[in-house]
Amino acid sequence: MIEVSYQRITFEHEDNCHMITFRDLSHLQKLHDQKQQLDVNEAVTATVAHNMIAPLKSISLLSNKMAQNTGLDNKEDANLVYLSS
Repeated sequence: MIEVSYQRITFEHEDNCHMITFRDLSHLQKLHDQKQQLDVNEAVTATVAHNMIAPLKSISLLSNKMAQNTGLDNKEDANLVYLSS
């Protein structure tokens, strides 16, 4: 992508001076595409993290409750699940 700009310039003894500027903007398109890809990656990462954390919190809370409400043999197993989650 190329941007073209035009300016009329007046010098002391010249009335008919013109300046045309060309700028290559292809790098800006590449940066825009990279940012979009990063935004997609961030959204996917956030979704995966949320989908993993929610069940782990449930397991943690339930195993902690189990450890408090069971006998000694089951308490060790429940504590192991709690610590692992």
